[in-house]
Amino acid sequence: MGQKPPGGSEFALFRSARSCISTRPFGCSELSHDDRSAMPRARRMRIATRQIVFAAAVGSVLLMAAVPAWGQWSSPSMGSPYGSNLRPGASDPRGLSRDPLTKPAEKTEVDDDDPAPRNVPLMPGDIPVVEVRIVGNQVFKKEQILRYIHTRAGRPYSEMQIARDVRRLNKTGMFSYIKPSTQVVAGGYVVIFNVIERPTLTDVIFVRKKGGGGFENLFTSEKRQEEKLRKEADLKPGDPADPYRVEEARRAIEEYYHQKGYTLARVTIHEGDKPEDRRAVFIINEGPKYKIAWTEFVGNTIATDGRLRTLIESKPGILWTFKGEFDQKKIEADKDALVAYYRGLGFFHARVGHEVSYSTVPYFWSEPSPVVTFIIDEGPRWKIRDVSFIGNSKIDTARLNESIKLTPGEYFKQDAMTADIRKMREEYGSMGYIFTEVKAEPRFLEEPGELDLVYSITEGDRYRAGRMIPQIGGESPHTKITVLLNQTSVHPGDIIDVREIRASERRYQFSQVFNMEMGRGPKIVFSPDDATDLEKEPAQIARPPQDSGGFRGQSPDGFGDRRLPIVPSLRPEPFESWFAPRQPRESWPLLRDGGTR
Repeated sequence: MGQKPPGGSEFALFRSARSCISTRPFGCSELSHDDRSAMPRARRMRIATRQIVFAAAVGSVLLMAAVPAWGQWSSPSMGSPYGSNLRPGASDPRGLSRDPLTKPAEKTEVDDDDPAPRNVPLMPGDIPVVEVRIVGNQVFKKEQILRYIHTRAGRPYSEMQIARDVRRLNKTGMFSYIKPSTQVVAGGYVVIFNVIERPTLTDVIFVRKKGGGGFENLFTSEKRQEEKLRKEADLKPGDPADPYRVEEARRAIEEYYHQKGYTLARVTIHEGDKPEDRRAVFIINEGPKYKIAWTEFVGNTIATDGRLRTLIESKPGILWTFKGEFDQKKIEADKDALVAYYRGLGFFHARVGHEVSYSTVPYFWSEPSPVVTFIIDEGPRWKIRDVSFIGNSKIDTARLNESIKLTPGEYFKQDAMTADIRKMREEYGSMGYIFTEVKAEPRFLEEPGELDLVYSITEGDRYRAGRMIPQIGGESPHTKITVLLNQTSVHPGDIIDVREIRASERRYQFSQVFNMEMGRGPKIVFSPDDATDLEKEPAQIARPPQDSGGFRGQSPDGFGDRRLPIVPSLRPEPFESWFAPRQPRESWPLLRDGGTR
């Protein structure tokens, strides 16, 4: 049944309450406690709900109106409790200057090489930068400093951007102290960079006291020689006045003169080695320029002077004029080269010294020139008493002895030992042991002049060839892949033979199909597959040179001129018609020791 409509005193009470809520939603004091208690409970709940909704709406409007006023006087990264009390032109209660490089800014990763932002629009609530000031600069102009600052007037204020600017200024080395600060003005912020400039060099001067010049100096102007000195010193006016850099420049100039043959050249600093100096003045006493007149050797019995002269750089130049400068460092390097040469011949106790004398030769100025004499103490020459092998199980010792040339009774030679190691690796490589390691260890005996030569062999695993993917590159590739594959004597499933791989490379080179400029051409480089495949079955990988631009050809479809490695794959995709049957994984298993599944 329907509810009886309100009437009488109850209906009058309801109209009074509704009019009260519509005019004063936050409270109806006209309704007495008895009137409220007399109203139905459902109506009281509806009235309370309307009051809460209305209050929430009014509060939201007031909050939205207060946010712009709050953000106008506060930092973009920190709210200010004083924002509502600031007036245009008033000072910030937190202080007139504030360092934006706070801890959070220091922890932020900043890319100092970011390009300057352009046309950054102001978003609602952004505080603009009104002005950027530079305080404390005396030598460097404001425009020169502003090139490293991306904070600009009219752009939004950003502490992170100021941090980038400070780091960028520090990198220039122009300032010893940089402290940014901000000042609140009408309309935004004034960003101030307080700087203390490093002392800078006003001039770099070279005072040269010329010595005996060389023939080439006749064709070198004073301006050109000064440019060379400035390049070696790496100093110019406007650079920071750093005594350490000035000392480094002095050493560089002196080393430059020594390399040019001015052995007695000395460079001193007249100004620039004190913090208060503003100029760098170098006094250069060049001294005479020496060119080597001749090179002699004393004590050499196993090699001729001409052979030893090919190992050194300290020797006369062309017509005693071009090159051939006397340099003490080159002489020391030549002594080390001679010692290494003698030790390679078995003279393990060889020592080399030198003496310098002066002589007059048909030189352009007929000045005394140095004669370098290398004094050689060869010492005893070591002879091989016995040759032994450790770790060889696939090849017997007799076969290895037949493959080497450095046998017992012969003098030790480094080149011969290296050739024997290469020969043994080829023997193993022809049987599929392509990663065999051979190390030679000379063992000196108590009796002087004799040694035992021990070869330690790590044979490794035996490998078969996997599927090969040739890569033919070049500017205009048109050679078919089969041209390369037809000249390859190693096929999938074969035991890898290093000698056949080298023979295939020679066929590539003599085919006159590929570009052999600068000695670069097709080359096969094999290496084991990744560890995952090795656990299953070791494969062979063939790769072209890293720079495949040295030869031309055709790349596989879809790759264009991209340089791709020739890698083995156990999936028979491109070469199923060339390599039958269709399942290389089952037909040509890549197993150690050449086994089958």
